[in-house]
Amino acid sequence: MSDVVILEDHKMFSVIFSSYLQQTRQFSSVTSFDAVPDFLSFISSYKSDNLVFILDYFLPDTDIETVIDLVRGRLRSSKIIVLTGLTSSILLKGLLSSNLAGIISKVDSPVEVINCLNTCKKGKTYLSVTIRDILANSNQNPARLELTNKETQILKLLAQGKTVETVSQELNLSKHTVVTHRRNILAKSDFHSIAELIVFLVKNGMI
Repeated sequence: MSDVVILEDHKMFSVIFSSYLQQTRQFSSVTSFDAVPDFLSFISSYKSDNLVFILDYFLPDTDIETVIDLVRGRLRSSKIIVLTGLTSSILLKGLLSSNLAGIISKVDSPVEVINCLNTCKKGKTYLSVTIRDILANSNQNPARLELTNKETQILKLLAQGKTVETVSQELNLSKHTVVTHRRNILAKSDFHSIAELIVFLVKNGMI
C-alpha cells in the first residue's frame, strides 16, 4: 500500500479530506499539510519514493508548477495528483503537460479520489468525470478572447490585486460599470472566475 501526502491550504478541507482517505483503509498512511513550508520540510527529509501526492492547484505564495518540480526533484518515482476547483480548459490542458498521475475536481464525488488512486497504482493517468467533461466541452467550443481597451485596463488592474472600488476610482467609473465589464470579460472567455483568467494571462505573459 502507498503512503498519501496531501497539500491543501484550507485547513478544514485538508483535515476532512485526509480523514476520509484514512477511513477507506486502502493506504499505509495519510499525512496532510496546510502550509507549504511544512510540506517542503517533509519532502526534504523523506527517504522513500512510495508516495502519492495530492496537491491543491492554488497555493499561497507559490504556484503548482514550482511545487511539482520540487517534489520530482526530491522523490522522482512518486505520483502526483492535482485537486482543483479550476473550470478553465486552458489551464487544465496546461496541467496535462506536467505528466501528472491524475487531476480531480473539487466538485466531484469522493469516490473519484479512490478511482484516481486505484488507477495510479496501475501506472495510468486518471481524469475525474468533471475534468473530462470540461475538456470535452472545450474541444467542441474553443474559447476566443477579444477584449476592448477598457476591459483590458480593468483586467490589468484586477491582476494587480486591486478591488472593484479601487479600479472604479482609478478609471473614474462607477462600481456597477466595473462589475459589468468584469462579467463581460468572463462571458468572452473560457474561464468561470477572474482569478483563473488572470493566472492564465500572467503565465503566458499576456498581462
